[in-house]
Amino acid sequence: MTEKLEPDEKTIASLNASLEKCWNDAENPLPYIPLVVPPIEVPEFNFFGNGKEWHTEKKDEYTTPATPASTPRDTLQADGADELDFIMGQSLNNMMMEEQRKPVPEILWGGDGNGNALWFENEFAILFGRTNTGKSLYAVQIAEHISGRLGKTVLYLDLELSMKQFQERYTSKDGELHVWPEDLHRPDLSMIGDGLYDSDKFLPLIRRMMTRVNAKVLILDNLTFLVNNGGMKAEDVKPICQEFCSWAKEGYSILVVNHTPKIQPFATLDINHCLGSSMLTNFVQSVFAIGTDSNNSSTGRYVKQLKSRNGRIVWDGNHVIPYVIDKTLDPTMLRFIQPLYLLV
Repeated sequence: MTEKLEPDEKTIASLNASLEKCWNDAENPLPYIPLVVPPIEVPEFNFFGNGKEWHTEKKDEYTTPATPASTPRDTLQADGADELDFIMGQSLNNMMMEEQRKPVPEILWGGDGNGNALWFENEFAILFGRTNTGKSLYAVQIAEHISGRLGKTVLYLDLELSMKQFQERYTSKDGELHVWPEDLHRPDLSMIGDGLYDSDKFLPLIRRMMTRVNAKVLILDNLTFLVNNGGMKAEDVKPICQEFCSWAKEGYSILVVNHTPKIQPFATLDINHCLGSSMLTNFVQSVFAIGTDSNNSSTGRYVKQLKSRNGRIVWDGNHVIPYVIDKTLDPTMLRFIQPLYLLV
């Protein structure tokens, strides 16, 4: 039989004292003091002191889309890492191997068959030429090729022609309308109003339109409508170019149509003939221009390559691409056709 143990007087007194303290604490609780955590200032991810913020919101109805969640700033905030650790965290060899696993940019237009081209994927490119050389015709032809032959969704923004003018241009004499690829989008911009000529409003709107149709290729015809009524001053051109360069780094492909200053009709084109060239052409990855054939000024044209960062310049002054503007291959569409195809 188990012996029953009784607590001694000292143990009983200690237990009574503990119970009395708990009761007193319950009757007179300590006052509630909320925990105040001071705000933590997160430095901008900006190494140069005057760069653009990663996320910018406009006060008007247009809002700049937030950058993807994979941007360096978001990663820094999530992990608490120092920005220099983020940039310098990998060795050059590791970064080279990582880039090797990524796909090579696809040729969008003007390939020579040896890996060189006028315009590559993920590039900000410029097409320029004198007035009435067919820049818009050529740009539309490029858009149709990319959307029809390459199967990529293209947003074509025409700031010059109305929808009616565009329809008449691409209708045969018999009234037959040209049939476009479903992945080519040309919105009617006449409903935008004054915002069309304000880059602070129009650039965010372009991103929203590209997101709406899931387009990674943008062709803008033309740049002068966005820049201070065509003045093309450096302070007006720079922010637009910086924005397009940023888009190209995100995986977008941008082709912008531009003019030349007043030059002679058959002048030999060089990169300095691009309107606003001192600022504009320093930003872009590719530049090519349309010139007029002196032997056939009405329909004879040529395209000359002036800058390429992803390949060699092959269509230079000694090896331009000759064209004739003609409807022989399609009565509904004026095209730039290489003469050898007209002889078949």
